[in-house]
Amino acid sequence: MELLGYADDLALMSTSFEGLQERLSQLDRTFLDAGMAISLEKTEQMMQGVDSGEQRNVCLRGEVLKTANQFPYLGVVQSEDGTSHGAIKHRLAKASKAFYALRKMWKRPLDRKLKGLVYRAIVRTIALYGAGTWTTHDSDNRLLETFEMNCIRRILGISKIEHVRSVDLRAMLGIHTSIVEEVCKDRLRLYGHSARMDVTRWPRVFVNLGTSIPHARRGRPKKCWLNCVESDLVDRGYGLSSGAHLARRSRDAYRAKIVNGKVVQ
Repeated sequence: MELLGYADDLALMSTSFEGLQERLSQLDRTFLDAGMAISLEKTEQMMQGVDSGEQRNVCLRGEVLKTANQFPYLGVVQSEDGTSHGAIKHRLAKASKAFYALRKMWKRPLDRKLKGLVYRAIVRTIALYGAGTWTTHDSDNRLLETFEMNCIRRILGISKIEHVRSVDLRAMLGIHTSIVEEVCKDRLRLYGHSARMDVTRWPRVFVNLGTSIPHARRGRPKKCWLNCVESDLVDRGYGLSSGAHLARRSRDAYRAKIVNGKVVQ
């Protein structure tokens, strides 16, 4: 896959500088022939997995494109380092704005369970947009958990000094799973969806690619999305192969036993 396109939001990808430069030039010529032009101001370049000394500039009509360390594509932030930390912070910022916009409602004498429904339907949904693609570390999980508990405490009017357990605070609003657990469920849904696809479909190809990339650098390899999926499956008593097999055999069984299944302690 070399081009991602949705309306006028386009992203070119390549494994080499020369390939990217050639594809960009071809795309620019095609647009110019059709009476359109790529905006130099809005077009940026970003390289992932490239050392600073190896980075090179991509040009468009003789102009060097601006270099970005991250940029949003269809609401999801892509980062230069390949992590999901920037995407998570971006979504939490969006969710914080939504939570603040509802500040008058949180103060009204409404049923707590109703407030919990509104929180899950609006604030948590905004925060978890694209969460199925996240590669989360412990620091990301703490960030998500801190955000949610701050929101819940504000809704309930209960401060930290009252020492009420997080699980009890969520129960007061009718929330039975943590935001971190919802991220795991979104990842498992996406994994099951890709496992049911034909082997030639791009999502399935990318998932299979994650199991075959060699680690050439020194030190521990970076945590990838498939590592998170494997950890989520192990917590439920399954592995990558057994989870994929169940997803292909029965969608309902996969949802019941894995996505909505209990975590094995």
